[in-house]
Amino acid sequence: MSTELIVLLLLGGCIVLWGVQSLRTWWANRCEAEQLTTAVVQEKSLVHEPGSGWEPDQRHVLTFSLPDGSRRHFTVTEAQYQKVHAGDQGQLHTRGSWFRGFETSDFNRRG
Repeated sequence: MSTELIVLLLLGGCIVLWGVQSLRTWWANRCEAEQLTTAVVQEKSLVHEPGSGWEPDQRHVLTFSLPDGSRRHFTVTEAQYQKVHAGDQGQLHTRGSWFRGFETSDFNRRG
């Protein structure tokens, strides 16, 4: 076998593996029920990455602390990011590993 063919087979295998893993994650999240959890916005951060031309060069990340002491990190839209502040408490809506939304408590809203 030529070196070029081996490289093409390896690349093709990597692409297929990535596709299968993405489909498994999508299907697992799709089959999950939506969960509501009391949570506190622990941290907001902008993650800067080199731009690829296909994806933005920064991601908006929210970190939530949960009652059991664990933390969950989600990449969110800019609009979702701007709605909340560190320290806000409310209901975190998730479906598997998908972020579905966050509703702050009425007493906790900032004007």
